[in-house]
Amino acid sequence: MLERGGAVSNLSYQPRVVLIQAPPKVEYTPDYFYRDETGRDTWEDFKPRPPERYEKLIERLWAHFGPGRLLITGPVRSTFTNLREIIPEDDGS
Repeated sequence: MLERGGAVSNLSYQPRVVLIQAPPKVEYTPDYFYRDETGRDTWEDFKPRPPERYEKLIERLWAHFGPGRLLITGPVRSTFTNLREIIPEDDGS
């Protein structure tokens, strides 16, 4: 609905992101990728529970090597909300 309304564009489902190319290769597959109304590339992942150790490691790697903003969304009471926003150090935006 957001894409049809023009709030986001280039929506894709489960994009694969390579965080570290050198062996062992580290990849992450968030739930969505889209470009928001300001033109900013955003990756979004829904988590229905607190992060596990592996997910905390991925978030730290994203902060250093991620291609852009990562939003972690999840349930809070009876609604979905942004729980965390990770912006890579060299994002520039």
